[in-house]
Amino acid sequence: MLISLDDLRVGSCFLAVLLLLSAIVQLNDPDPLRWFLYYTACACVLFGFGINRLPTNLGRCVSWVLIAIAGLWFCLILKESWTEIGRLEPDALLQGMSNDHPGNEILKELGGLVVASLLLFFRLYETAPARAVHATNPTRRS
Repeated sequence: MLISLDDLRVGSCFLAVLLLLSAIVQLNDPDPLRWFLYYTACACVLFGFGINRLPTNLGRCVSWVLIAIAGLWFCLILKESWTEIGRLEPDALLQGMSNDHPGNEILKELGGLVVASLLLFFRLYETAPARAVHATNPTRRS
């Protein structure tokens, strides 16, 4: 079953709303500004694709920049908190946030970066320009 362009637009707008909600929730975080800005930027790109008001090339460039920022940010978080992550028990993530498990927030931050980047990546994939297939002429000799 093929997904129509209208379904993709509605899906992009829905995901943009979810990212905006995530951005609002981040305002309660110990370091809210950078997360709020990142999730809001991702939401704006998805919403722009969804309402078809964002030029495709601009949206693709901004998406790649946001994905690159997420990748660098992911690596920095890992570098800074590798020892905390190593001390986590497997069930700690599901037990909720507590001072006993400070690595929970780290894993949730990493997860948020991955999810936002994947949403942008799949939207990039959907808007990829069609590649022309160049048929070779079998009778042509070089």
